[in-house]
Amino acid sequence: MRVLSMFDGISCGRVALDRVGIMPEVYFASEIDEYAERVSADNWPDLVRLGDAKGVDGWDLGRIDLLLGGSPCTNWSITKKEGRELTASGTGWELFSFYVKALQKFEPKYFLYENVKSMSPTIREEITRALGVEPILINSGLVSAQNRERLYWTNIQGIGQPKDKGIALGDILEHGRAWIEKAYTLRTSHGPHGGPSSVLRSIKTPRKFSFNGVAESAETGDRQEAAAYEVRSGYVTIKGERYPLELPDGNYRFRKLTKAENCRLQTLPDNYCKSVSDAQACKAVGNGWTVDIIAHILGHIPKGDCYTMKALVMTTQDAREFEKLGGLTITKPIKPAPAAYVEGAQMLECYPEAPGCWYIADVDGEPLLDSGNVFDPPVNAGDIVFLREPWARLKNPANGEPSDRVILAADSTVAEGQTAYKWASPVSMPESAARRFAVVSKVEPIYNENVAVWSITLEAVTKAAAEAGEAGALPYSDAPSPEEGSNYFTYAGDMSPEDHERMIAAINQDRARLAEVQDRLIRIDNRRRELAYLNFEGRDKVDPDDRAALQEEDATLDAEQAELAREEAELRHALEDAGAPAPTTADRAREKLAAIRSRRGEIANFDAETKVSNNLDIEEERLIQEEWDLSAYLEGLAVAEDDPPGEEPADGDGEKDPSAAQEDEEVGSFTLGKCNYCGREWGVTLEGAKGGGYPTQRTANAAATRVCDCPEAVENRKPEVGVAFAVTTGACRYCGQLQEVGPHPSQAAADETATEVCSCPSARTARRIAEQIEDAQSRVNRLFGEGAEDLGFKPIAGDGAIELLERVVELIARGPISSASLNIRGQCKAKFSITSKGKIKVSRSETRSCDLEAGE
Repeated sequence: MRVLSMFDGISCGRVALDRVGIMPEVYFASEIDEYAERVSADNWPDLVRLGDAKGVDGWDLGRIDLLLGGSPCTNWSITKKEGRELTASGTGWELFSFYVKALQKFEPKYFLYENVKSMSPTIREEITRALGVEPILINSGLVSAQNRERLYWTNIQGIGQPKDKGIALGDILEHGRAWIEKAYTLRTSHGPHGGPSSVLRSIKTPRKFSFNGVAESAETGDRQEAAAYEVRSGYVTIKGERYPLELPDGNYRFRKLTKAENCRLQTLPDNYCKSVSDAQACKAVGNGWTVDIIAHILGHIPKGDCYTMKALVMTTQDAREFEKLGGLTITKPIKPAPAAYVEGAQMLECYPEAPGCWYIADVDGEPLLDSGNVFDPPVNAGDIVFLREPWARLKNPANGEPSDRVILAADSTVAEGQTAYKWASPVSMPESAARRFAVVSKVEPIYNENVAVWSITLEAVTKAAAEAGEAGALPYSDAPSPEEGSNYFTYAGDMSPEDHERMIAAINQDRARLAEVQDRLIRIDNRRRELAYLNFEGRDKVDPDDRAALQEEDATLDAEQAELAREEAELRHALEDAGAPAPTTADRAREKLAAIRSRRGEIANFDAETKVSNNLDIEEERLIQEEWDLSAYLEGLAVAEDDPPGEEPADGDGEKDPSAAQEDEEVGSFTLGKCNYCGREWGVTLEGAKGGGYPTQRTANAAATRVCDCPEAVENRKPEVGVAFAVTTGACRYCGQLQEVGPHPSQAAADETATEVCSCPSARTARRIAEQIEDAQSRVNRLFGEGAEDLGFKPIAGDGAIELLERVVELIARGPISSASLNIRGQCKAKFSITSKGKIKVSRSETRSCDLEAGE
């Protein structure tokens, strides 16, 4: 893995990589602080040091797999007394822009950016927009003895909160006692400034001044170090004043943390900062990261994933062409840029000395340059890649916040009524959103006086084939050795040649039969859709004498379809066990459709006479019919409902026997479904069902369609009723619309859930009001309740006081009043109002008074 760390500091990122067992091929570090670089060099002498991040435009680093960084937070932090930056401008934003430049320039597969929680909401939103991912808030107190809340933006998937290790400040002290459970956030000022006097000030005003300190027994400490203070009954006496302090009775001297203890707060090794003074170490460590938090995040990079499957960035148009043609040749600039072109120069492969690398040579093949003359392409032939392309994250209609749902510019546009953030850079597209995968079939340079680029030829593969190839399980090879293996099948190992041939024959036979079965399933599906129309919607257009025959044909096809579906499942299971590709019927249809369109494009290039003489006109007619059939099949998938076509009863009142339907359909537990419109896969669960999944693939697909955000799914979404396998329906209490909500203990509970998910205006308004109340009541508790201490206030006293303030918030949200001001007797004033954005503003102000004598 090739790593670039912007604003590297003391290389905490390198420690984290080491801690999770990722050994970088090269680690580039950008830093300008003299003492931080000294600590880094003392621990990691092999890093490649780049200096100031402002020089990012001039860096030629080749491929970068992981980008790390946390630009200086000084200008954004709430601790900055004057000149704090609140908008996306100024020094802080300029520093962050260098990280964005690195992200766009090097297109890493993974990135991680960190900064303070206390930045303004405006800056936080702009960072989120620039990086294309929502931040994750993590408190270092979960893995260390220090409370330190930070925001982390990353495209590494699956990041949750780390397990609480329960580490207290007292656990990491070299000696002495602590009187607080967790240390305050370690700040750079704790090193160069402060000592026992700062510790005492923190004891006297803990919410206004935070400085980490340790109590040493006066009996054992250095009597010349500092004055001793008496603690009795939970109070310490300082200059005649008593202050609460949770220590056993006795006499104590106070000190600040040692160098090793500060390192432990950031989960660094004790001697990590041995090359600098205590003051500089505290400053450098305070500017650094909590290593175990970074290790927790980086530990979610799949082992091997960051080494093998690479990413290529595509434009929207290229992505569409790739999908349409089943492959594409694209170009990428040669980096670093070669020297000025010399007439007759050419690029030759370094094989066998360095296969995959190229050098510039003269007409006789001799190198033209003595140094800087080896060029690595971004990918090599045989590489499996996923394609990054412009994308957008939808907004949650309930609260306007970004949702987890992603749409790709090449596939979709935002439907009417749907809102999304503007299209993001393809560089930041999460790998989990990738829809297109490819194998690199050829890479070669194009080098002349006008251009210096890599020509990269890609062939489309399925996601399953890409993941299998990435894991080293490409389709088995019929070659006698791994070195001679093709990418058709992976090498089978040390079996005998006879067994090897039988295995290949069996796999190829199953693949051929699977293709036959799926082709027949496509034809049956199309015909049954026609019959469904003739038997029901178009019933009046059918001769009554023909209806019985149509129904009999449908029944026959139904039985054949069921039998073929079982055979398809068995064949796919066998091929998957063998590690060979096992496409679904829909995959088969898409692959054939792409091949047909490609072939029709080739035929279109011939003139009419050539077409006739070579029977291409006949072939074209056949291809047109096949294209129509495949398009009809895929279009049918996009409008499929929960029940299979043609299952509606031919006569009667249209009711089905639920128990019979369940008996016919319950064939398994399906927890992965595909949207019937766009084919995107979604994880789906059915609460209370055996195995947690839907009983048939069709019902799982229907569930996936109900949650998919593609325009067609959103446009055609409608309430589901009468599901046969014991799914309860609920009714919205505002509009009465029925919703499928899964098993519930009562109808009232089902109705409540239906109301929560209903899209009627009243339900949406109710959800907005509830969220508004919850948000404002949370602020009430932060300002007036137990959370007030974190902001330097005292919690208000009095039974029912908080409840009263929460009731005021509710009245404002529901409309009876628009603002309120309350004096809390002898304590403070609370104010409530509605902002221009519809938020409830909660304010607290303290009042103090004094009496003045006449003349004063």
